[in-house]
Amino acid sequence: MTVTAIATSVFLLLQGGTGFIDGVVLNPITNKPISGAQVIATRTATPPPQPAGAQVPTAIVGGVAGGVIGVTEGRRVTVVGSNGVPVQPAQIPPARTDGTGRFSFRDLVPGTYFLRASAEGYAQQEYNVRPGAASGLSTQVTLSAGQVVKDVVFRLMPGGTLSGRVTGSSGEPLVNIEVSLLRNIYDPDGRKTFQQSGMAATNDRGEYRLFWITPGRYYLSAASSNRPIPGVPFNPAAISNRYPRTFYPAMTDIGTATPVDVQPAIELSGLDFRLNEQPTYSVRGRVIDPNSGQPPRNASVSITPRDSVINAGFFSSGSAYNPGDGTFEFRDVARGSYLVRAQVHFNGRLEPGQPPPAPLTATVPVDVAGDVDGVVLTFVPPTSIFGWVRIEGEALPQGFRPTVNLRPAVLSGFAGPWPSPSQINPEGTFNIDGVVPGDYRVTANWGFGSSQMNLYLKEIRFGSTDVLNNAMVVTGPTSDALEVVFGKDAGQVRGTVRADSQQLVTSVQVVLVPGQRERHDLYRFAITNPNGQFDFLSVPPGSYKIFAWADIERFSWFDSAVLARYEANAMPVTVNASSNVTLDLKVIHAPGEH
Repeated sequence: MTVTAIATSVFLLLQGGTGFIDGVVLNPITNKPISGAQVIATRTATPPPQPAGAQVPTAIVGGVAGGVIGVTEGRRVTVVGSNGVPVQPAQIPPARTDGTGRFSFRDLVPGTYFLRASAEGYAQQEYNVRPGAASGLSTQVTLSAGQVVKDVVFRLMPGGTLSGRVTGSSGEPLVNIEVSLLRNIYDPDGRKTFQQSGMAATNDRGEYRLFWITPGRYYLSAASSNRPIPGVPFNPAAISNRYPRTFYPAMTDIGTATPVDVQPAIELSGLDFRLNEQPTYSVRGRVIDPNSGQPPRNASVSITPRDSVINAGFFSSGSAYNPGDGTFEFRDVARGSYLVRAQVHFNGRLEPGQPPPAPLTATVPVDVAGDVDGVVLTFVPPTSIFGWVRIEGEALPQGFRPTVNLRPAVLSGFAGPWPSPSQINPEGTFNIDGVVPGDYRVTANWGFGSSQMNLYLKEIRFGSTDVLNNAMVVTGPTSDALEVVFGKDAGQVRGTVRADSQQLVTSVQVVLVPGQRERHDLYRFAITNPNGQFDFLSVPPGSYKIFAWADIERFSWFDSAVLARYEANAMPVTVNASSNVTLDLKVIHAPGEH
């Protein structure tokens, strides 16, 4: 059966109101069935009605459409509502494949399902019409009342294995060293970063083994661990960072590290590390509550690297804080750049249903090249931001309830809690509570009702500052108001995607890229439906280029170097006020892809 046939499975109408999902799990190398595999079905909350093939927001930045966003995080799918809050999925009892590799889910209520399969010795996999695709996107299965989806096929790739040994400078085995498997990805801001895809701790011989790894290219790192060893008493005071995080084979900079290619069903052994001790230092300071002038009794203090690559597994502990005099001390801190952070959570009584207030936070950047003294952490209470929304040239329609929120301008470098979502009043005013000092991007979401399909985010001002094109800087309590203005003459871009054979192509990633490449809120993203169609609503007037990729890593389209490789295959698009643009696109393949 072809990929297209799988993706457009024949739906058979049954008499009852519940549906079925039937399928098979195969080994793609031998093409033999895998018995005993576990298949998990997760039903999402019912999304608001959207046209088939409609845009899927890529990053929650100004101008995001309402609806449900499927975001792949490693191997786990998180479904996020239009307000940015995760939707709690409904878990269905898992199914097991029989001797022929077949599985079946019966009596499923109508809804949208995500499927995941796993088996011993194989890499876990989300259901995808393009297994192993760089995008990492899962293919959802939608059931209407009384339907059955047949021929869902999982092709589980046998997992690879990496093993080796970690020793000290004299060749002695190092125990409880954390060896991490890192994968190069793009974050929702389009920045290259690394995601931890697996971890193993060394045993008493200094040996580690990572197994059932999804085939692909990875980096290995080794560093001191703050996790306990099973069966060994845990002593936090014994934790040390005297061994720097080292990337295979022996680099402290991941930019010069050697990647490791994991092959299916193959073990790569002898991936050894030799760690050399590094000098470590102390960081000392005190915490101040400006309201009382006294040290807070229930504060926690932590220190973490500013570099997110070496952040995972780094020693960070609240035990360094002395509530008697408000002092803290961190020992065994290696040379580098860090964030020292203090936090105090609410410890009083709340009325039933009353949410706890945002914690007090204080963050100070510290550069360590020797012992550091005199770090002062002063709490700044969270503030509230008042604002209003309006539509240019007309009153707000009845029932129009957009949401306006703040998200960190740089996701990886934000140390405080996220502000609370806004509640829009009928007249368009709102308050965003729990805003701690920092740099933010303003996010706006609105539904695509018939009266809002032509709206787009036209202007955002914080006081006199343009925060649509720039970050919104909050330093503390402020009298500045946040004004969000919607334009009402957006256009629409829709169309189809064809292969070279002129056949319509499903599950193609279509990205509308603005001429203002730095304006991430202007990008639009959609996945073609089974008829090869896509639809972008609420597109601000302007010049764009449109790309239709068979497969591309998610969020990589924010990288100018990636776009440059495919620029010649893109189609220029001009969206005028209130225009409707219809396009017929050719699918773009990566070099070497068939």
